[in-house]
Amino acid sequence: MRTRKYYSGILAIAIAFFFVTSAFLGVGISNGSTDSNVRMVQLQGNVPYMITNQNFSFDLMNLGPANGSIVLNLTIYLRLQNLTQLYYYAKILNDPSSKYYREYISPLQFREQYYPSLSVINSIKSYYQQNGFKVWQYSFAPLVIIISGNISTIEKAFGITLYNYEWLPTSTVFISNNQNPLIPISFEPYILHIYGPSYSSYALLSSTENYNPKEELTNYEKTSSPAGGPNTLTPPNLDSFYSVSTLHSLGYMGKNETIGLLGFAANINMNAIHDFWAEYNISFPEVTQINITPNGQNPYPEGFEDDLDVEWSGAMAPMAHLYHIVIPFNITGIGNNAVNLEIYYYLNVIDPNIISGSWGELQFHHDMGFAQIYEQMGLQAVTEGITIFLAAGDSHDINYLTVMASKYIVSVGGVDPVMNLTGQMIYQYGWCV
Repeated sequence: MRTRKYYSGILAIAIAFFFVTSAFLGVGISNGSTDSNVRMVQLQGNVPYMITNQNFSFDLMNLGPANGSIVLNLTIYLRLQNLTQLYYYAKILNDPSSKYYREYISPLQFREQYYPSLSVINSIKSYYQQNGFKVWQYSFAPLVIIISGNISTIEKAFGITLYNYEWLPTSTVFISNNQNPLIPISFEPYILHIYGPSYSSYALLSSTENYNPKEELTNYEKTSSPAGGPNTLTPPNLDSFYSVSTLHSLGYMGKNETIGLLGFAANINMNAIHDFWAEYNISFPEVTQINITPNGQNPYPEGFEDDLDVEWSGAMAPMAHLYHIVIPFNITGIGNNAVNLEIYYYLNVIDPNIISGSWGELQFHHDMGFAQIYEQMGLQAVTEGITIFLAAGDSHDINYLTVMASKYIVSVGGVDPVMNLTGQMIYQYGWCV
Protein backbone atom coordinates (compact mmCIF):
# COMPACT_ATOMS: atom_id res chain seq x y z
CA MET A 1 0.00 0.00 0.00
CA ARG A 2 1.18 3.51 -0.73
CA THR A 3 1.53 6.02 2.07
CA ARG A 4 0.55 9.69 1.94
CA LYS A 5 2.53 12.07 4.10
CA TYR A 6 3.08 15.80 4.07
CA TYR A 7 6.50 17.31 3.66
CA SER A 8 8.28 18.37 6.83
CA GLY A 9 11.51 19.94 7.90
CA ILE A 10 14.03 20.73 5.19
CA LEU A 11 11.68 19.69 2.38
CA ALA A 12 9.09 22.20 3.58
CA ILE A 13 11.74 24.91 3.48
CA ALA A 14 12.71 23.85 -0.04
CA ILE A 15 9.09 24.01 -1.19
CA ALA A 16 8.66 27.48 0.27
CA PHE A 17 11.81 28.64 -1.49
CA PHE A 18 10.62 27.36 -4.84
CA PHE A 19 7.17 28.91 -4.40
CA VAL A 20 8.79 32.28 -3.79
CA THR A 21 11.03 31.81 -6.82
CA SER A 22 8.04 30.91 -8.98
CA ALA A 23 6.21 34.00 -7.83
CA PHE A 24 9.06 36.23 -9.02
CA LEU A 25 9.26 34.37 -12.34
CA GLY A 26 5.59 35.04 -12.93
CA VAL A 27 5.92 38.83 -12.78
CA GLY A 28 6.89 39.13 -16.44
CA ILE A 29 4.02 37.08 -17.85
CA SER A 30 2.31 38.62 -20.88
CA ASN A 31 -1.22 39.90 -20.26
CA GLY A 32 -2.46 38.55 -23.58
CA SER A 33 -1.45 41.52 -25.72
CA THR A 34 -1.07 40.95 -29.45
CA ASP A 35 1.44 43.80 -29.66
CA SER A 36 3.97 43.05 -32.40
CA ASN A 37 6.69 44.36 -30.06
CA VAL A 38 6.33 41.36 -27.74
CA ARG A 39 9.77 39.74 -27.48
CA MET A 40 9.74 36.24 -28.96
CA VAL A 41 12.01 33.22 -28.62
CA GLN A 42 12.24 29.92 -30.51
CA LEU A 43 10.85 26.87 -28.72
CA GLN A 44 13.34 24.14 -29.55
CA GLY A 45 12.51 20.49 -30.27
CA ASN A 46 9.37 21.10 -32.32
CA VAL A 47 10.44 19.93 -35.78
CA PRO A 48 9.79 16.21 -36.50
CA TYR A 49 12.62 13.80 -37.24
CA MET A 50 11.26 13.13 -40.69
CA ILE A 51 12.07 16.73 -41.60
CA THR A 52 15.39 17.07 -39.77
CA ASN A 53 16.91 13.60 -40.27
CA GLN A 54 18.99 13.41 -43.45
CA ASN A 55 18.06 9.74 -43.87
CA PHE A 56 14.69 10.91 -45.18
CA SER A 57 15.76 13.82 -47.37
CA PHE A 58 15.90 11.87 -50.66
CA ASP A 59 12.35 10.59 -50.18
CA LEU A 60 10.76 13.93 -49.22
CA MET A 61 9.54 16.61 -51.62
CA ASN A 62 8.44 20.06 -50.47
CA LEU A 63 5.35 20.90 -52.53
CA GLY A 64 5.11 24.49 -51.30
CA PRO A 65 3.11 26.37 -48.63
CA ALA A 66 -0.07 24.79 -47.30
CA ASN A 67 -3.50 26.34 -47.83
CA GLY A 68 -3.89 29.09 -45.23
CA SER A 69 -7.60 28.44 -44.73
CA ILE A 70 -7.12 24.88 -43.41
CA VAL A 71 -8.00 24.68 -39.70
CA LEU A 72 -5.69 22.74 -37.37
CA ASN A 73 -5.79 21.98 -33.66
CA LEU A 74 -2.53 22.53 -31.79
CA THR A 75 -1.80 21.37 -28.27
CA ILE A 76 0.33 23.47 -25.95
CA TYR A 77 2.03 21.38 -23.27
CA LEU A 78 3.20 23.28 -20.21
CA ARG A 79 6.32 22.67 -18.16
CA LEU A 80 6.42 21.35 -14.64
CA GLN A 81 7.91 23.89 -12.24
CA ASN A 82 10.48 23.56 -9.45
CA LEU A 83 12.25 20.80 -11.35
CA THR A 84 15.44 20.80 -9.26
CA GLN A 85 13.45 19.99 -6.14
CA LEU A 86 11.19 17.56 -8.02
CA TYR A 87 14.06 15.49 -9.43
CA TYR A 88 15.62 15.36 -5.97
CA TYR A 89 12.39 14.31 -4.32
CA ALA A 90 11.71 11.65 -6.98
CA LYS A 91 15.15 10.23 -6.23
CA ILE A 92 14.86 10.04 -2.44
CA LEU A 93 11.30 8.70 -2.67
CA ASN A 94 12.67 5.62 -4.38
CA ASP A 95 15.83 5.23 -2.32
CA PRO A 96 15.31 2.53 0.37
CA SER A 97 17.97 4.18 2.54
CA SER A 98 16.13 7.51 2.60
CA LYS A 99 13.79 8.42 5.47
CA TYR A 100 11.42 9.73 2.79
CA TYR A 101 11.28 6.35 1.01
CA ARG A 102 7.81 5.86 -0.49
CA GLU A 103 6.36 8.97 1.16
CA TYR A 104 4.31 9.61 -1.95
CA ILE A 105 2.19 12.71 -2.32
CA SER A 106 -1.36 13.04 -3.59
CA PRO A 107 -2.28 14.36 -7.06
CA LEU A 108 -3.54 17.59 -5.46
CA GLN A 109 -0.27 18.09 -3.57
CA PHE A 110 1.69 17.46 -6.75
CA ARG A 111 -0.31 20.01 -8.75
CA GLU A 112 0.02 22.62 -6.00
CA GLN A 113 3.78 22.20 -5.82
CA TYR A 114 4.84 21.53 -9.41
CA TYR A 115 2.22 22.83 -11.86
CA PRO A 116 2.27 26.44 -13.12
CA SER A 117 -0.09 28.73 -11.26
CA LEU A 118 -3.62 29.33 -12.49
CA SER A 119 -2.70 32.94 -13.30
CA VAL A 120 0.12 31.76 -15.56
CA ILE A 121 -2.15 29.27 -17.34
CA ASN A 122 -4.87 31.87 -17.84
CA SER A 123 -2.33 34.36 -19.18
CA ILE A 124 -1.18 31.90 -21.85
CA LYS A 125 -4.77 31.07 -22.79
CA SER A 126 -5.65 34.75 -23.01
CA TYR A 127 -2.66 35.52 -25.23
CA TYR A 128 -3.64 32.96 -27.86
CA GLN A 129 -7.32 33.86 -27.67
CA GLN A 130 -6.41 37.44 -28.47
CA ASN A 131 -4.28 36.20 -31.35
CA GLY A 132 -7.33 34.68 -33.03
CA PHE A 133 -7.46 31.12 -31.69
CA LYS A 134 -10.29 29.18 -30.14
CA VAL A 135 -8.86 27.95 -26.84
CA TRP A 136 -10.04 25.22 -24.49
CA GLN A 137 -8.78 22.99 -21.72
CA TYR A 138 -9.77 19.95 -19.64
CA SER A 139 -9.98 20.41 -15.88
CA PHE A 140 -8.13 17.16 -15.21
CA ALA A 141 -5.17 18.18 -17.42
CA PRO A 142 -4.01 21.69 -16.46
CA LEU A 143 -0.72 21.18 -18.33
CA VAL A 144 -2.58 20.83 -21.64
CA ILE A 145 -4.01 23.79 -23.55
CA ILE A 146 -5.66 23.15 -26.93
CA ILE A 147 -5.92 25.93 -29.50
CA SER A 148 -7.64 25.87 -32.88
CA GLY A 149 -7.10 28.19 -35.83
CA ASN A 150 -6.45 28.24 -39.54
CA ILE A 151 -2.96 27.89 -40.95
CA SER A 152 -2.65 31.62 -41.66
CA THR A 153 -3.36 32.38 -37.99
CA ILE A 154 -0.90 29.70 -36.85
CA GLU A 155 1.86 31.00 -39.12
CA LYS A 156 1.41 34.57 -37.89
CA ALA A 157 1.25 33.67 -34.21
CA PHE A 158 4.20 31.27 -34.20
CA GLY A 159 6.41 32.80 -36.91
CA ILE A 160 6.55 29.62 -39.00
CA THR A 161 5.46 28.48 -42.46
CA LEU A 162 3.55 25.24 -42.90
CA TYR A 163 4.27 23.30 -46.07
CA ASN A 164 2.78 20.41 -47.99
CA TYR A 165 5.30 17.59 -48.18
CA GLU A 166 5.11 14.41 -50.22
CA TRP A 167 6.58 11.20 -48.87
CA LEU A 168 7.64 9.66 -52.19
CA PRO A 169 7.76 5.95 -51.25
CA THR A 170 3.99 5.91 -50.64
CA SER A 171 2.93 9.17 -52.38
CA THR A 172 1.57 10.38 -49.03
CA VAL A 173 1.05 14.14 -48.77
CA PHE A 174 1.11 15.75 -45.34
CA ILE A 175 1.41 19.18 -43.72
CA SER A 176 4.45 20.03 -41.61
CA ASN A 177 6.53 22.85 -40.24
CA ASN A 178 10.29 22.86 -40.79
CA GLN A 179 11.08 25.56 -38.24
CA ASN A 180 10.70 25.75 -34.48
CA PRO A 181 7.79 27.99 -33.43
CA LEU A 182 8.20 31.34 -31.71
CA ILE A 183 6.62 32.04 -28.33
CA PRO A 184 6.69 35.15 -26.10
CA ILE A 185 9.91 35.11 -24.09
CA SER A 186 7.86 35.52 -20.90
CA PHE A 187 6.26 32.13 -21.66
CA GLU A 188 9.58 30.32 -22.07
CA PRO A 189 9.69 29.03 -18.46
CA TYR A 190 6.19 27.61 -18.87
CA ILE A 191 5.67 26.24 -22.40
CA LEU A 192 7.28 22.86 -23.05
CA HIS A 193 6.01 21.88 -26.48
CA ILE A 194 3.68 22.90 -29.31
CA TYR A 195 2.19 19.74 -30.76
CA GLY A 196 0.25 19.61 -34.00
CA PRO A 197 1.90 21.72 -36.74
CA SER A 198 3.26 18.52 -38.31
CA TYR A 199 1.34 15.53 -39.59
CA SER A 200 4.46 13.63 -40.62
CA SER A 201 3.06 10.66 -38.70
CA TYR A 202 0.77 9.98 -41.66
CA ALA A 203 3.78 9.41 -43.90
CA LEU A 204 5.58 7.41 -41.25
CA LEU A 205 2.63 5.11 -40.66
CA SER A 206 2.13 4.60 -44.39
CA SER A 207 5.64 3.15 -44.59
CA THR A 208 6.22 1.35 -41.32
CA GLU A 209 2.80 0.10 -40.29
CA ASN A 210 1.92 -1.93 -43.37
CA TYR A 211 1.78 -5.05 -41.22
CA ASN A 212 0.27 -4.85 -37.78
CA PRO A 213 -1.07 -8.13 -36.34
CA LYS A 214 -3.17 -6.26 -33.77
CA GLU A 215 -5.20 -4.65 -36.53
CA GLU A 216 -6.20 -8.08 -37.84
CA LEU A 217 -8.62 -8.41 -34.91
CA THR A 218 -11.87 -7.51 -36.63
CA ASN A 219 -14.48 -9.72 -34.99
CA TYR A 220 -15.38 -11.21 -31.63
CA GLU A 221 -16.29 -14.89 -31.44
CA LYS A 222 -15.59 -17.78 -29.10
CA THR A 223 -12.64 -19.89 -30.13
CA SER A 224 -13.30 -23.40 -31.36
CA SER A 225 -10.25 -24.59 -29.41
CA PRO A 226 -10.50 -23.11 -25.89
CA ALA A 227 -7.72 -25.43 -24.73
CA GLY A 228 -5.36 -23.65 -27.11
CA GLY A 229 -3.64 -24.37 -30.36
CA PRO A 230 -0.81 -23.15 -32.58
CA ASN A 231 -2.62 -19.83 -33.07
CA THR A 232 -4.48 -19.59 -29.76
CA LEU A 233 -2.75 -18.56 -26.54
CA THR A 234 -4.74 -19.25 -23.37
CA PRO A 235 -4.18 -18.25 -19.72
CA PRO A 236 -3.41 -21.85 -18.64
CA ASN A 237 -0.81 -22.25 -21.39
CA LEU A 238 0.71 -18.87 -20.56
CA ASP A 239 0.81 -19.95 -16.93
CA SER A 240 2.65 -23.17 -17.75
CA PHE A 241 5.39 -21.18 -19.52
CA TYR A 242 5.76 -18.25 -17.09
CA SER A 243 4.55 -19.89 -13.83
CA VAL A 244 1.96 -17.20 -13.20
CA SER A 245 0.09 -19.44 -10.75
CA THR A 246 3.20 -19.50 -8.54
CA LEU A 247 2.93 -15.74 -8.15
CA HIS A 248 -0.79 -16.06 -7.47
CA SER A 249 -0.14 -18.65 -4.78
CA LEU A 250 2.22 -16.18 -3.09
CA GLY A 251 -0.57 -13.61 -2.94
CA TYR A 252 0.34 -11.51 -5.98
CA MET A 253 -3.16 -11.31 -7.44
CA GLY A 254 -3.73 -7.56 -7.43
CA LYS A 255 -5.61 -7.36 -4.15
CA ASN A 256 -6.16 -3.72 -3.13
CA GLU A 257 -4.45 -2.61 -6.34
CA THR A 258 -5.85 -0.43 -9.11
CA ILE A 259 -4.77 -0.73 -12.74
CA GLY A 260 -5.53 2.04 -15.21
CA LEU A 261 -5.74 0.84 -18.82
CA LEU A 262 -5.41 3.33 -21.65
CA GLY A 263 -8.23 3.23 -24.17
CA PHE A 264 -7.53 3.62 -27.87
CA ALA A 265 -10.60 5.52 -29.08
CA ALA A 266 -12.71 2.42 -28.66
CA ASN A 267 -15.33 0.85 -26.41
CA ILE A 268 -14.80 -2.42 -24.60
CA ASN A 269 -17.22 -5.33 -24.88
CA MET A 270 -17.87 -6.54 -21.35
CA ASN A 271 -19.83 -9.54 -22.64
CA ALA A 272 -16.77 -10.73 -24.56
CA ILE A 273 -14.52 -10.04 -21.58
CA HIS A 274 -16.79 -11.93 -19.18
CA ASP A 275 -16.98 -14.86 -21.62
CA PHE A 276 -13.18 -15.00 -21.65
CA TRP A 277 -12.90 -14.95 -17.87
CA ALA A 278 -15.67 -17.52 -17.45
CA GLU A 279 -14.05 -19.87 -19.98
CA TYR A 280 -10.86 -20.00 -17.93
CA ASN A 281 -12.37 -19.84 -14.43
CA ILE A 282 -11.03 -16.36 -13.73
CA SER A 283 -12.86 -14.52 -10.97
CA PHE A 284 -14.46 -11.42 -12.44
CA PRO A 285 -12.35 -8.40 -11.43
CA GLU A 286 -14.15 -5.12 -10.87
CA VAL A 287 -14.07 -3.01 -14.04
CA THR A 288 -14.90 0.69 -14.17
CA GLN A 289 -15.41 2.26 -17.58
CA ILE A 290 -14.89 6.01 -17.90
CA ASN A 291 -15.81 8.11 -20.93
CA ILE A 292 -14.22 11.55 -20.78
CA THR A 293 -15.51 12.93 -24.07
CA PRO A 294 -17.26 16.30 -23.68
CA ASN A 295 -20.67 14.96 -24.75
CA GLY A 296 -20.26 11.47 -23.30
CA GLN A 297 -20.39 9.95 -26.78
CA ASN A 298 -17.74 7.75 -28.38
CA PRO A 299 -17.97 7.62 -32.18
CA TYR A 300 -15.74 4.56 -32.34
CA PRO A 301 -16.85 0.89 -32.27
CA GLU A 302 -15.59 -1.89 -30.06
CA GLY A 303 -11.82 -1.98 -29.75
CA PHE A 304 -10.57 -5.54 -29.89
CA GLU A 305 -7.15 -4.61 -28.59
CA ASP A 306 -8.87 -2.82 -25.72
CA ASP A 307 -10.84 -6.01 -25.00
CA LEU A 308 -7.58 -7.98 -24.91
CA ASP A 309 -5.99 -5.48 -22.51
CA VAL A 310 -8.86 -5.87 -20.04
CA GLU A 311 -9.14 -9.65 -20.46
CA TRP A 312 -5.48 -10.36 -19.84
CA SER A 313 -5.10 -7.79 -17.08
CA GLY A 314 -7.87 -9.67 -15.29
CA ALA A 315 -6.14 -12.99 -15.95
CA MET A 316 -2.85 -11.73 -14.48
CA ALA A 317 -4.35 -9.75 -11.55
CA PRO A 318 -7.82 -11.21 -10.90
CA MET A 319 -8.31 -9.35 -7.62
CA ALA A 320 -7.39 -5.90 -8.95
CA HIS A 321 -9.78 -3.06 -9.74
CA LEU A 322 -9.43 -2.33 -13.47
CA TYR A 323 -10.19 1.04 -15.05
CA HIS A 324 -10.65 1.63 -18.76
CA ILE A 325 -10.74 5.21 -20.06
CA VAL A 326 -11.70 6.33 -23.53
CA ILE A 327 -11.58 9.64 -25.38
CA PRO A 328 -11.92 9.84 -29.18
CA PHE A 329 -8.68 10.53 -31.02
CA ASN A 330 -10.22 13.36 -33.05
CA ILE A 331 -10.96 15.50 -29.98
CA THR A 332 -7.48 17.06 -30.08
CA GLY A 333 -6.59 16.75 -33.74
CA ILE A 334 -3.97 13.97 -33.56
CA GLY A 335 -4.30 10.67 -31.76
CA ASN A 336 -1.53 10.73 -29.19
CA ASN A 337 -3.05 13.74 -27.46
CA ALA A 338 -6.05 11.59 -26.55
CA VAL A 339 -3.74 9.03 -24.95
CA ASN A 340 -1.92 11.82 -23.10
CA LEU A 341 -5.20 13.19 -21.76
CA GLU A 342 -6.09 9.72 -20.50
CA ILE A 343 -2.75 9.49 -18.69
CA TYR A 344 -3.35 12.87 -17.07
CA TYR A 345 -6.82 11.75 -16.01
CA TYR A 346 -5.26 8.80 -14.23
CA LEU A 347 -2.49 10.92 -12.68
CA ASN A 348 -4.79 13.69 -11.46
CA VAL A 349 -8.11 11.96 -10.76
CA ILE A 350 -7.96 8.16 -10.37
CA ASP A 351 -4.45 7.87 -8.84
CA PRO A 352 -4.03 4.14 -9.61
CA ASN A 353 -1.11 1.90 -8.70
CA ILE A 354 -0.39 1.14 -12.35
CA ILE A 355 -1.05 2.83 -15.69
CA SER A 356 -0.68 0.46 -18.64
CA GLY A 357 -0.95 0.96 -22.38
CA SER A 358 -0.10 -1.30 -25.32
CA TRP A 359 0.90 1.84 -27.19
CA GLY A 360 4.16 3.63 -28.02
CA GLU A 361 4.90 7.14 -29.27
CA LEU A 362 7.06 5.54 -31.96
CA GLN A 363 3.85 4.73 -33.80
CA PHE A 364 2.86 8.35 -34.25
CA HIS A 365 4.85 11.57 -34.03
CA HIS A 366 8.54 12.14 -33.48
CA ASP A 367 10.42 15.12 -32.17
CA MET A 368 12.47 15.79 -29.07
CA GLY A 369 9.95 18.14 -27.49
CA PHE A 370 7.18 15.57 -27.61
CA ALA A 371 9.37 12.99 -25.89
CA GLN A 372 9.87 15.44 -22.98
CA ILE A 373 6.14 15.28 -22.24
CA TYR A 374 6.61 11.69 -21.08
CA GLU A 375 9.54 12.58 -18.87
CA GLN A 376 7.14 14.93 -17.07
CA MET A 377 4.38 12.32 -16.87
CA GLY A 378 6.84 9.79 -15.49
CA LEU A 379 8.09 12.23 -12.87
CA GLN A 380 4.56 12.91 -11.65
CA ALA A 381 3.83 9.19 -11.56
CA VAL A 382 6.83 8.15 -9.47
CA THR A 383 6.19 11.01 -7.05
CA GLU A 384 2.61 9.82 -6.55
CA GLY A 385 3.62 6.15 -6.29
CA ILE A 386 2.33 5.14 -9.74
CA THR A 387 4.16 2.88 -12.20
CA ILE A 388 3.61 3.56 -15.92
CA PHE A 389 4.06 0.74 -18.44
CA LEU A 390 4.00 1.72 -22.13
CA ALA A 391 4.76 -0.24 -25.25
CA ALA A 392 8.14 0.35 -26.85
CA GLY A 393 6.46 0.85 -30.24
CA ASP A 394 5.37 -1.19 -33.22
CA SER A 395 7.12 0.42 -36.17
CA HIS A 396 10.38 -1.57 -35.90
CA ASP A 397 12.31 1.48 -37.08
CA ILE A 398 15.56 2.41 -35.33
CA ASN A 399 15.59 5.93 -36.77
CA TYR A 400 13.27 7.22 -34.04
CA LEU A 401 13.64 7.89 -30.38
CA THR A 402 10.75 6.78 -28.24
CA VAL A 403 9.07 8.45 -25.32
CA MET A 404 9.95 5.44 -23.24
CA ALA A 405 13.54 6.65 -23.15
CA SER A 406 12.48 8.27 -19.86
CA LYS A 407 13.81 6.37 -16.87
CA TYR A 408 10.54 7.09 -15.10
CA ILE A 409 8.50 4.95 -17.50
CA VAL A 410 8.80 1.19 -17.89
CA SER A 411 9.21 0.41 -21.59
CA VAL A 412 7.73 -2.94 -22.57
CA GLY A 413 8.72 -4.71 -25.76
CA GLY A 414 6.62 -7.24 -27.63
CA VAL A 415 6.93 -11.02 -27.51
CA ASP A 416 5.83 -13.45 -30.20
CA PRO A 417 5.06 -16.82 -28.58
CA VAL A 418 5.46 -20.03 -30.54
CA MET A 419 2.94 -22.74 -29.63
CA ASN A 420 2.69 -26.39 -30.57
CA LEU A 421 -0.50 -28.09 -31.81
CA THR A 422 -1.94 -28.28 -28.29
CA GLY A 423 -1.25 -24.63 -27.55
CA GLN A 424 1.71 -25.17 -25.24
CA MET A 425 4.33 -22.45 -25.57
CA ILE A 426 7.58 -23.90 -26.87
CA TYR A 427 9.63 -20.73 -27.01
CA GLN A 428 9.33 -17.02 -27.66
CA TYR A 429 11.18 -14.28 -29.44
CA GLY A 430 11.01 -10.56 -28.82
CA TRP A 431 10.63 -7.47 -30.91
CA CYS A 432 10.98 -3.77 -29.98
CA VAL A 433 12.78 -4.67 -26.77
